[in-house]
Amino acid sequence: MNFLAGTYHPMEHLLGRITDLFPIVSGVQGCWKSEKGLKLKLDHEQLNVPEKHKPTLERLRSSSKTDEWIVNFNLEQLNGHGTLQQSNFSDEQAMRNWMIFFNSPIDGKKDFLVLFFPESISMHNNDVLFNALTAREKYFIQMTYLPILQAEWQRCLEESQLLFDMQKIFQQQQKDLNNEREKLAWTRAQYVHSLSAHCTQLTKSIEQEIGCTHAVNLSQSTLEKIAKSGWDIDTINHEIRRVTRAVLHLIGSQTNEILIDEGLIDLNRKRVIADKNNAINMKSKVQDKTSELLDRYETSARKCEALGISINSKNISAHMEPPITPSAISDAVKKNRRKIKLLIENDFERWPLIALNLKAIQRILENDSFGMGKAV
Repeated sequence: MNFLAGTYHPMEHLLGRITDLFPIVSGVQGCWKSEKGLKLKLDHEQLNVPEKHKPTLERLRSSSKTDEWIVNFNLEQLNGHGTLQQSNFSDEQAMRNWMIFFNSPIDGKKDFLVLFFPESISMHNNDVLFNALTAREKYFIQMTYLPILQAEWQRCLEESQLLFDMQKIFQQQQKDLNNEREKLAWTRAQYVHSLSAHCTQLTKSIEQEIGCTHAVNLSQSTLEKIAKSGWDIDTINHEIRRVTRAVLHLIGSQTNEILIDEGLIDLNRKRVIADKNNAINMKSKVQDKTSELLDRYETSARKCEALGISINSKNISAHMEPPITPSAISDAVKKNRRKIKLLIENDFERWPLIALNLKAIQRILENDSFGMGKAV
């Protein structure tokens, strides 16, 4: 697997590539400063740096040169001043090893690489051996390969900086994302809190409207489900009214406290309400006639309420103008049951008395609207 050169120290990158650039070299050694201290590597072997040699290596790392040819590189043969021991030979051919210095990205000193060339070179097309590099050939190597090695070193540094910058950007993005998540969580918590207060006020108004003594509350999971639904306030009000009236009517006086669980909340309600509103608009003329019929029943029911008598089909029919029979109410409700269900579900406040007291209408709402069965 190939990694970006900037994922590790430039010296390690060069040590791994040097045989591709110089197949002729017999060995390579590198010395560099890392975050953990001085590193020394011979070919592919990581070497320990004895404490006694560290001052000498540091003095070599203080060199102002870019490169030089040396006789040998052996720590044991280095003098106490950190310079390379010179050979007794004055022959240029004795200096056959190339030492290259690079600016350290860690401490501003120099990291260095030593390429070891063999004493003699064999041509591949014959067995002729000839002495190692001449001064001219060394100059050619310096002019040709030094810019390549320096460019590779610089590429590593640039890629390393790029990765560092990308990491900083990623970390900042993660930090911003976490901050936004915290803000969102706080906003959601505030919304759920406000929603809870609104729903409590709404359920209490329905309790008072119906005249029951139950305490209707929404569970925390119900509130969170509604908060995540994306409903507008009209849809929320409609659904809370629908469920609250259903459970109050069905449970009756069986308990003093009612907890509405999330299972009673229909997340598809917004689409259903829109469909119903569209249906009302498409059949407005027909629905207007049904609305007028419900208005007449509701007006008669209010008369019964004012007189303090029971609100049922017998009394409602008797106080209509003109009076009709109870069976006429039952037949009319049965004939228009789908329209009546649709109208009352979407505008309960317009006909609350007959919706809660007229059994023919109660059966429609209980069986068709809530899917909970008849009240016991």
